[in-house]
Amino acid sequence: MKTAREKNTFSCSLYLVSFTGVVYGLLKYFYLVDTPYGIRPHQYQSFWQHFHILASPIALFFIGYFWQSHIYPKMKTSLATYKKTGWLMVVCLFPMILSGFVIQISILPKARDIWMVVHLSSSTIFLLVFILHQIRARLSSISD
Repeated sequence: MKTAREKNTFSCSLYLVSFTGVVYGLLKYFYLVDTPYGIRPHQYQSFWQHFHILASPIALFFIGYFWQSHIYPKMKTSLATYKKTGWLMVVCLFPMILSGFVIQISILPKARDIWMVVHLSSSTIFLLVFILHQIRARLSSISD
């Protein structure tokens, strides 16, 4: 990694995408509005969906940026420090990105539901492992 500012910007971009995705998911699946005309989506659901879709390229940019300076060099080294969490994030990264794209272009509802499950599961694992990865790195920098 280059500087602390770049690390923090990278982390903030991932947290922004995660936050918008969680809020969108909560509004989509748990906050339906009952109107005289039937059950409707929450009024802010589309805002958070669009925010999530527009924030994702920012995180993808930083993932690509740090692929060269952090991810790929760490994959080549024999040091085992945080390598398990790093590899797990890389493994979750590709289905998360692919499913996020395919959800938007799927025509069949069943296919969209399948890709939604892939996206939710890979994103949840990625986020939890990313948080663990950061906590372990911060704790080791404090002890050094």
